[in-house]
Amino acid sequence: MMKHAFNAANEERSPAIVTSFFFNARGSVLEKSTLGMYRSLLFQLLTAIPSLQDNFACTFSSKRKQSEVYEWDIEELQEFLIAAVEDLQQYRLLCFIDALDECKEDEARKLIDFLGDLGETAFLRRTSLNICLSSRHYPHIRIRKGVQLILEGQEGYDRDIATYVESVFNVPSSKKVDNIKAEILKRASGVFLWVVFVVKILNEAYDDGQVHALPKLLRQIPDELDDLFANILTRHTKTRNESILCLQWVLFSQRPLKREELYFAILSGTEPTALGIWDQAEISHQTIDRFILSCSKGLAEVSKAKDRTVQFIHESVRDFLLLRDGLAKLLLFNLSVDIVGLSHERLKECCYQYLVADIYEDLFSSVLPIAKSQEAQKLRNASSAKFPFLEYAAKNIFGHADIAQGRGILQGRFLREFEALSSFSAMQKWIASDSIFQRHQVRRYTPELKLLYYFSEKGLLNLVQVLIDEKPNLDTMGERYGSALQAASASGHASVVRLLIDAGANVNIPGGEYGHALAAAMAYNHASVIIVKLLLNRGADIESRDRDNRSPLLRAVERGHENVVKLLLDKGAETESKG
Repeated sequence: MMKHAFNAANEERSPAIVTSFFFNARGSVLEKSTLGMYRSLLFQLLTAIPSLQDNFACTFSSKRKQSEVYEWDIEELQEFLIAAVEDLQQYRLLCFIDALDECKEDEARKLIDFLGDLGETAFLRRTSLNICLSSRHYPHIRIRKGVQLILEGQEGYDRDIATYVESVFNVPSSKKVDNIKAEILKRASGVFLWVVFVVKILNEAYDDGQVHALPKLLRQIPDELDDLFANILTRHTKTRNESILCLQWVLFSQRPLKREELYFAILSGTEPTALGIWDQAEISHQTIDRFILSCSKGLAEVSKAKDRTVQFIHESVRDFLLLRDGLAKLLLFNLSVDIVGLSHERLKECCYQYLVADIYEDLFSSVLPIAKSQEAQKLRNASSAKFPFLEYAAKNIFGHADIAQGRGILQGRFLREFEALSSFSAMQKWIASDSIFQRHQVRRYTPELKLLYYFSEKGLLNLVQVLIDEKPNLDTMGERYGSALQAASASGHASVVRLLIDAGANVNIPGGEYGHALAAAMAYNHASVIIVKLLLNRGADIESRDRDNRSPLLRAVERGHENVVKLLLDKGAETESKG
């Protein structure tokens, strides 16, 4: 509906600037957040009104320090949007925002408040601004001013459902079929998605020669959408295990999976002995599409996006599985069981099975080319083509483990066995796999990598705690940043820094890319005052020098970290260099 309105607005001859953003809960962070929406709308505005680019260039230049670009925050983007609306002049701006319910509720509420303020700004400045929003009924968000329409209550909505049934219910017309159509419309209660699934079920029965059973089958279909989802998922038990794992992957993957990634992810958890090099002549994209359709019982689909990722056909499926305990019921678990933790544990095991599978032959046998070289790019492309799930498994196995640990599913034994030394252990396969897909040489790890360092760099707090409980050497050096504490400081993970310091990590140990932890903390784009304060309060040398002989104060000044400069001065940092 919103897409139709957007397209219609673009087809008008009036000199309006038409912008849009369609929230997608199944997409990346920027696709389902208001930060992504603000960035997208601003890009569209800057493209449509070149005169705005001068002001934007000034704002952008102020964010550049030492050739690094600092991330935008929402407040900055909102300020620029307000300035743009104030300066619309003769332009008319139309903004379409779809599926507001697919971003976080607190973000949605703040967005509505801001858009209300933006509308008042346009009114006071006498500029033309029209905003059209769409959302499901939940969450209910009150709009201060504006016209609200409930789709189900609009004239013609029931007629649209009848038209759909007439065009898609592929059964030859008869009195019995006419009665079935009337019954569908009567029971639909305005829920279009219910009709879509019911028609699909009846069409499948007709294709199987069950025309005589259609009235009985229709009577057996539940009226409520949630009950219909449960009915669909439990009707065929032969592929139950694959179906549940498919749903878990679509629900809990760290990013949307491409269709071939999902295929091998499911295979890793259900038939690991069948894993091998992907032969597209044998397993085509069409075969994978049918597999996903079968596994998900039609509740998931391959998107039309460039990467052809897999997503639920509608957010009501996700709501059924999570908010209304549909997944727990399918697994026959007590509703008090943490289904999220158990799911991440299962996904971790899928990643592990794919990583340790004996299918990689000569992939790890030769020295890797330099990460930015053409040879390295060819290797990445070839690896992805042969082993579609390898990159995801390498980059996300511990993300799933961290969530599982945080929800009470202990990971200590798994980590000990993973890091155990052998001629070519899971640890070594993982390091080699990760290195293949790194596009920068400096981000590759050495064969001697310790998991504590990796978890600290990635901010995997729960796994860091597991290893600290094992009493390791907290100050082991050797990777890019040096120690685990330096890695956490450079990456901006304050909670991990606190954990390591409390466990006894040396705050002044020298080495690594920046020389010491305090200098490493300055490397983070938004230098964390919290981390700097933590380090200073635990004895970090405020006058220590980095590898370029700069003091922490000088480094903070050069990078424009005003709050850190103030903190260092308050702590007594020398203002005159003695080097």
